[in-house]
Amino acid sequence: MRIWLDAEFLALSGYSVCGTTIMPTDIAIANKRVAAWCARDLSNQLDFKVSPMESVHEVLQEGESFDGVFVFEALHHAFDWRQAIKAAYCCLKPSGWLIVANEPNLLHTFISYRVARLSNTHEIGLSRKALTREMQQVGFSETRVFAPKLNDLTSSHWIAARK
Repeated sequence: MRIWLDAEFLALSGYSVCGTTIMPTDIAIANKRVAAWCARDLSNQLDFKVSPMESVHEVLQEGESFDGVFVFEALHHAFDWRQAIKAAYCCLKPSGWLIVANEPNLLHTFISYRVARLSNTHEIGLSRKALTREMQQVGFSETRVFAPKLNDLTSSHWIAARK
């Protein structure tokens, strides 16, 4: 995945960003882009780390936490999405927000089954009810579901949760 695109946008918007992926090759490319930023005298507010979503909190330096965790089209690839939500919770400062964006619904499991088998990848769809229930069980104090006006049974999930 191109983790640097969203990270660069957020950094250009003034945020200090730490991007993660399980692919060391993605990190190498991202770090080259960071070096290019520095060469152009742009503020270096980008950091990238290799880590699975389920244990992302373990690669942070002691005391390091964030105002927000942004998961864009990635949670459905985690082998244990519940553990990934717990790890995101651990990365947040008090009152920090987890944003789960554009995650496919349960129908995705059936649509992508054959592709996942052929490509040896992990593709699942997620239930909005299961996502919000897990967020509450982990300890998020507030969840906001951004549902489409027409049909939320076949649309992707957009959910925000406050620690």
